[in-house]
Amino acid sequence: MPDFADYQLKSQLKDHAEIQSRITENLWDEFMFHDPVSNALWGDLFACFPEFQQTLFIEGRPAGVVNALPLEWKAPLDTLPDEGWDWAFQKGVEDHRKKKAPNLLCGLQIAVAQEFQGQGLSAFLVQAMKETAREHNLKALVIPVRPTWKSRYPLIPMDDYIRWTRDDGLPFDPWLRIHVKAGGAILHPCPRAMTIPGTVAQWEEWTHLSFLQSGDYIIPGALVPVKMDIAQNLGLYVEPNVWVVHQL
Repeated sequence: MPDFADYQLKSQLKDHAEIQSRITENLWDEFMFHDPVSNALWGDLFACFPEFQQTLFIEGRPAGVVNALPLEWKAPLDTLPDEGWDWAFQKGVEDHRKKKAPNLLCGLQIAVAQEFQGQGLSAFLVQAMKETAREHNLKALVIPVRPTWKSRYPLIPMDDYIRWTRDDGLPFDPWLRIHVKAGGAILHPCPRAMTIPGTVAQWEEWTHLSFLQSGDYIIPGALVPVKMDIAQNLGLYVEPNVWVVHQL
């Protein structure tokens, strides 16, 4: 942990969802707040899995966010599905409703407030998520990771991007690099991790751009182009992520 005199990682707080929302509302591009799966199930995280939703407080100020949920997965980890984030969210909630015994913890979000970035808190929160999984006797932590710099290279296939390395052999992408340094292993891309549909007007509102003909558009913050179909009045963003596993 960086050298802060006073820090606490808390869960099961009153108004926890609202506290976390204030941290993350300026961290993501607007279109990222319109994933139908997330919008339908976000409240279930705090209602069904409060012990896995954590906020880092530094000197009394909210500084970081951890969101995760347990799920059951009996197949080999290298067969985790292409649907990634959306799949994990839905399966974790469904497993809870069916009272299935989970064996994995799936990380959904780690975020650091802007004023606390650049101080090593992301790595600390990865370790905190791993420790939470250990405390609940889960065998592994799996995360559909959203690589930080992939939006700079939206035309590069994710399969190629995750193979980019620095001179020291570590991943080129800083978020993947943090996970590898923390003991994580990159498994494979999940090419349909999150699907965000919207009308042309909605996408214009979310991006402050104009879409006057059908085609693929590079959108600030998007990891791959958004497909716009004017005749169908549909913009479709299918985001790829990368499965990373931390064995415990």
